[in-house]
Amino acid sequence: MKNFNVVLGILCLGLAFALLTTQQPSQQPEPSPSAPAPESPVIQDDQGFLPPTSIEQPTSQSIDESGEIFQTVTEAETNVETPDVASIPENITTLDNDFISVDFSNVGGAIKQIRFLQTKRGELDDYVFNLGSPVSALQLSRKTAAGNVVALNYDFKLVQVTENSIRYEYDTGRGITFVRTYTLATDENAEPYAIDHQTSIVNTTGDAIRLAELYLNLGTSIPVESDRIGQFQNFAYFNGIEDEFIKSGYFTGSGGFFGIGSSQPNSIYNSPQEDILWAAVKNQFFVSVITPEEPGTSVHARAINLRQLGVEGFDSRSVAIGGEMGFQPGIIPANAERQLNAEFFVGPKEYRRLAALGEEQDALMQFGWLGGISKILMNLMYFIQGFIPSWGITLVVMTIIIKGIFWPLTAMSAKSSKKMQLLQGPMKELREKYQDNPQKMQKETMELFKKYQVNPLAGCFPILLQMPIFIGMFFMLRTTAELRFEPFLWVSDLSLPDTVATVFGFPINIMPILMGVTSFMQIQFMPVSPNADPLQQKIMKLFPLIIPIFLYNYSSGLILYWTVQNIISVLQTFLVYRNQDSVVLPEPAVDTSKMKKAKAVRTPPKKRK
Repeated sequence: MKNFNVVLGILCLGLAFALLTTQQPSQQPEPSPSAPAPESPVIQDDQGFLPPTSIEQPTSQSIDESGEIFQTVTEAETNVETPDVASIPENITTLDNDFISVDFSNVGGAIKQIRFLQTKRGELDDYVFNLGSPVSALQLSRKTAAGNVVALNYDFKLVQVTENSIRYEYDTGRGITFVRTYTLATDENAEPYAIDHQTSIVNTTGDAIRLAELYLNLGTSIPVESDRIGQFQNFAYFNGIEDEFIKSGYFTGSGGFFGIGSSQPNSIYNSPQEDILWAAVKNQFFVSVITPEEPGTSVHARAINLRQLGVEGFDSRSVAIGGEMGFQPGIIPANAERQLNAEFFVGPKEYRRLAALGEEQDALMQFGWLGGISKILMNLMYFIQGFIPSWGITLVVMTIIIKGIFWPLTAMSAKSSKKMQLLQGPMKELREKYQDNPQKMQKETMELFKKYQVNPLAGCFPILLQMPIFIGMFFMLRTTAELRFEPFLWVSDLSLPDTVATVFGFPINIMPILMGVTSFMQIQFMPVSPNADPLQQKIMKLFPLIIPIFLYNYSSGLILYWTVQNIISVLQTFLVYRNQDSVVLPEPAVDTSKMKKAKAVRTPPKKRK
């Protein structure tokens, strides 16, 4: 039992850091084989597919000697006759509401890019969705005979534009017409980041036509500035039972931890043929998710080199993520049409917005295995923010509320630690008396705890109970889009480290330093046995330095929570210890069982002489 609380506390915190630094909200899926390409690409007739007016986009990747991912075109793709995209003059039409500005292109009749008008405190955001991508979002695609996805870059005709909607048409000249309609939300009660989309495939012939699988592109997600290594770059989909997340490491490969868990890079991810309720590409703070009226049949994901998109300044391991969702139009009767309707949400990764989409899209927050706690904390933060406009003050108030709930437990922990310190004298005597008999020493130590009614585990229970709160807070705050560009005191952006200067290339972050100072103060109040193991004492003194190193470049919002929590803990411990008389050992418990036995034994009366 020697310094039991200290050892157990170190183990608890070590386990927490292991869980936090090894973030795996879902397992990385194994590569699945590509679905076999249909014998006839799309329209099963004697003449083959629609007129070859599409451009094959590079879809397979290779790894060069420097480890960079670059796009290549396979020999099978080059044999397909397709015109140069430059031969199609591109015309951009822009629609917007109060939250997004959407550029539509006639090439493919799809979305060229989307800008965000409110996410930077009411200003134009630095992040642009699908920026530089060779394929437009919601672009129609097909598979070649070689199994490669090909974008249908037809020259669509703009036939109608209103304040919030746009309509394109393309007549193949062979009895098939594509009609594509997009509608932006303008009603104040509607979701402003959602775009209603409808693609109608009209059969104007007198015969039924069977169509093979078509694809809708989800757009390309590039990393945001706060995620320079791209750890939050994901492709995700939901089949109605479980969600799958394909992380960027699936495409770039990984060396693992000292070789453990290493993996080879994969060029493309193909899902099994199953019902897909939604699919998404996302980064740390933004997501695009397509939710069709009828389930899709498959999804495909790939990585794209950021340099090809004209994006510089990111880690060489970081990539853009793109992909498609497949649909099976099936047979279209004569003079009939088939519709592919879907809601396309492109916006900040805010919990309430995603939860309101209705098909468990809030899983895209990736709150981890304690997601229920993260959701409770997120809703608490929303509630407080309804009264306080500052997200920084909201975090402080929420931390005070959480610490207030656990105040009785932490006070009990502090008193228990003080009682343990008061018992160090008798415990030292026991160690010296029974140093050659460990079993006897342990038994007598437990008897000592029982005698003075001291629970050696009481100091650790509050830590264990609060650990899920901290882990839930960690997973919540690391990707909370609401904290982007939110200032607090000297912090200009609570989603980023609060770097105030750079010295010889090293960032000076004030908040982690304050966290370390308050952690050190908290350690000083913790009673440590004078005869405890010197190594344990050194570890405890170094812990306030280790924690800021782990979290030095994390978001200042998370560090703010931890710092305020430390300050409250120091205050509470000070209040408990201020009056030494308030923490005293109880009177030794009397063993009533022995008293009963003594009463049961009666002294026999003396005989008379």
